[in-house]
Amino acid sequence: MQRAKMIVQPGLRLTKHAFPLLAAVACLWLLAQQLAALDAAALGAAFSQIAPVQWALAFMATGASFWAVGRYDAVLHRHFDTGVPLPEAVKSGAIAIAFAQTVGFGLVSGSFARWRMLPALPLATVASITLLCALSFLVGLGFVAALACLLLWEGALIWAIPAVGLFGGLVAVALFKPVLTLPFGLRLALPSLPAMGALAGLTFLDTLFAALALLVLMPEPSNLGITTLLPAFLLALGAGILSGSPAGLGPFELTLFALLPQLPAPELAAGILAFRLVYYAIPAALAGVHLAIGARAQLPQPAKRPTPPSARLLAHATRSELGVARQNGAELLRAEGSAAYVVKTPQTLTALFDPAEGSVATLLPHLAQAARDSNRLPVLYKCSARVALTAREAGFALARIADEALINPQDFTLEGAQNRQLRRKLRQASKAGVHISCPSALPIVAMETIDREWCARQKGARGFSMGRFEPGYLAEHHVYLAHQGKELVGFVSFHVSAHETCLDLMRSSASAPNGTMHALVTQAIEDAAKAGRTRLSLAALPTRYKNAQLDRLVAHVSGSVGLAQFKNSFSPRYAALYIAAPTRLGLAIAMADLARRIQQKDSP
Repeated sequence: MQRAKMIVQPGLRLTKHAFPLLAAVACLWLLAQQLAALDAAALGAAFSQIAPVQWALAFMATGASFWAVGRYDAVLHRHFDTGVPLPEAVKSGAIAIAFAQTVGFGLVSGSFARWRMLPALPLATVASITLLCALSFLVGLGFVAALACLLLWEGALIWAIPAVGLFGGLVAVALFKPVLTLPFGLRLALPSLPAMGALAGLTFLDTLFAALALLVLMPEPSNLGITTLLPAFLLALGAGILSGSPAGLGPFELTLFALLPQLPAPELAAGILAFRLVYYAIPAALAGVHLAIGARAQLPQPAKRPTPPSARLLAHATRSELGVARQNGAELLRAEGSAAYVVKTPQTLTALFDPAEGSVATLLPHLAQAARDSNRLPVLYKCSARVALTAREAGFALARIADEALINPQDFTLEGAQNRQLRRKLRQASKAGVHISCPSALPIVAMETIDREWCARQKGARGFSMGRFEPGYLAEHHVYLAHQGKELVGFVSFHVSAHETCLDLMRSSASAPNGTMHALVTQAIEDAAKAGRTRLSLAALPTRYKNAQLDRLVAHVSGSVGLAQFKNSFSPRYAALYIAAPTRLGLAIAMADLARRIQQKDSP
């Protein structure tokens, strides 16, 4: 049995690899039979009818198509963060496609061409660009072809809608599972949704201008319109690519002959022959000249030195919550005297809170440009109403997403009916023997044990704009400990800047008495009052929509029911916080992407 498997498996592999070649040979044979049946004189006469203006228009359409092809590479260079300038990326992409589509063996020939034009790039990066270029073009071509057939061909509804639906599924995967785990431990980061949109648009432009190049080369009078030709051309192009034959020779022609039977065969053959010359042969020859010359100079590789969090900026930040930049991978974006901390997520380049320095009006154009350079959406996250208003004036769409609980320690009191619950919680903690301290040396081992148990109960800690337990991170915080006797039962940590104190981590053991966390925060408020501080933030809660059922749903989904009750016991005032993105669609994408990132358990 084992011997039979050893014989059969190599045979299956050989068949799998030989099938495309056999299919291409069969198509070439069928094409030869069809061409042999043509009247050579009629073919020559049809070819001679192509006027100079038609040739000129075809060359113009071909140039436009290859412009789109080159921009395709530019999008992928941004995805892989190669640092290659736009003109060089466009040029190398156009040359690689012109060469590879004609000689065949696209992954090998395309990688060779790109590496020849961009020798400073690692070969692995060049191969990755070529592979993703091929895969994404096939997906884009399938989507564009299905959409064209759906809109322009009757009877295409049955199969075109599922094809468009598959593209929608891919979009969902890119949004909710942006990094795929492949065999052998390999990981593939999918292009962002802005990149996918750009690639789909460029695929449409590329194939539309290619179809126009074929259309204008049809001898008169063919009476063929673009609405008739485009679906047939896209399907023929896909058949040629999937066959693996050089330039799709054979399947491309047979598909067009089958889908355009209303055209006289000599005229169609003459148009295809002229198209082969204009779109394949001449660009391949030009690409060959460039490849023979090679790159004229080594492209400089920019040094990637992310700017670490600035101790000075964080110490003087209006929003001390910016201290989370020490942990979540934020980088400093500077522009004309202004600065903001930004975090890259799969879909966004997100500026955290308000600017660390300067004006958001100055920062917005630079944030937008930096986002475009990485195929991401520019986003402002949990910004104040003042910053949100400036963003709206700049054309951004807004949504209120949170309410920040604020206290003025100078006005804080335990008196009054509104603080009845807080007084009751503090009495419970005092009766249980809970005492609070703010030591300079922290009991890290005991704190880590409490954090681990708390995370197990809560099914993990959230991240992104919320801190996670890490000794070096806590070294920059004011940390308050709660002991019951000699046992540590809870702790809280606060970001501190010159302008504000902000609650960050809250951790308690399962045995912590009622009121423990209330006692910890109350002590922090009293210490802030003694230090002369006028602003203490208990951080944010999901926004309230003044609809009881909706508020309950949001609180349940976010897990903030108990947290809201806890913060409300301190009678804070609430300030609205906003998210901003260039469009409503971008806003929805950003909110979904950031929600996924916040819930992500394996990344800070």
